[in-house]
Amino acid sequence: MRMPHTRRQPHAKPAPSAQRRPWSTRVRSGAPKRQEQDEAAASGLAPARAQLHQGTLHSLAWVSQQLAGLTPSGGETALPPSEALELVVEVEFAGYRSGRVTLAFARGLTRQIGSNMSHMANLDGRQLNALEAAKEMASATTAELLQMVFGLDARFRIGQAQAMPPRPLLGELQLAMAFTEGTVAVAVEIGQTSARHAG
Repeated sequence: MRMPHTRRQPHAKPAPSAQRRPWSTRVRSGAPKRQEQDEAAASGLAPARAQLHQGTLHSLAWVSQQLAGLTPSGGETALPPSEALELVVEVEFAGYRSGRVTLAFARGLTRQIGSNMSHMANLDGRQLNALEAAKEMASATTAELLQMVFGLDARFRIGQAQAMPPRPLLGELQLAMAFTEGTVAVAVEIGQTSARHAG
């Protein structure tokens, strides 16, 4: 699974929440049992809605707190209207299944995420700006979600995050989480098993 191309500045001192193993290999105490992951990956059917909802909610909460430094405030909440958003970021994936994960950020939230992730740098050695930080968060959420729903053995290729103006979210699953800094919404679209990975 290809992960976003970022690295930390040598002189930076990341916050404790940012000192973690790569998202593709991290082991979490709150993750589903390996047996459940293997069963999900082996199934030829789309993941059950309850499983997809739980995996998405957990992934968004985990990445928002551990990577973006957001503070939980009330858990899942109502989807914000398009006019309350300032940025949408899409991440497409392919492999065991194809699909798209979209994150939408409330007004004023992108700048806060950029500030919280200022200890990170891109490949040119520059600090991540607010837009780059939002893209990194979307890519990490996608990687985390795919592991939670399909298991560690399912292989995916994650595309580059694409930022765009606010718009209504599309997908079989849509949810939002409230944080002290603002609301983050996510939409998930998942296709069928590819012919290459079927059977």
